[in-house]
Amino acid sequence: MKPRSAFIFACTGLAMLISGCLPVSAATRHIVLLFDERVELPGLSLLEAELVRTLRSNSNEPIEVYHEAMDLSRFSSSSYRTLLRDFLHAKYADKKIDVAIAVMAPAFDFLLANGDLTFPGTPIVFSGLDRQQLANRSLPPNVSDLLLGRKDAGSGRGL
Repeated sequence: MKPRSAFIFACTGLAMLISGCLPVSAATRHIVLLFDERVELPGLSLLEAELVRTLRSNSNEPIEVYHEAMDLSRFSSSSYRTLLRDFLHAKYADKKIDVAIAVMAPAFDFLLANGDLTFPGTPIVFSGLDRQQLANRSLPPNVSDLLLGRKDAGSGRGL
């Protein structure tokens, strides 16, 4: 399978997975895409555009997508991560986030460490990680992967 075809297939799978995480309703679904870097970087801009296109084209409900770039190559201190956690919590305090999608390993690590504080009770989906990056982690039940074809840690659903 060509890389672009594999990417589109993965994005479609992500949309299907997310639709299973979200309650069925006519209300707008709120999705946060959390990137480890600036979204305007070439690879991430393509990924972001395809994710959003796929999410919107595979949903019968309105979707509001929020884009958050952690910019970790330029700001990597632990105090920055604490400020980022607190900022995101305050920013989304009045929004019910239906799912947070971590794109790439650093964003996933951030949500594993801070997801309960940043987006309380929100399912987390991650992509852009390989088996080595997951290692032998024990994932909480609200965390699902897309690209590895493994079973969801908490629900037993095959992905």
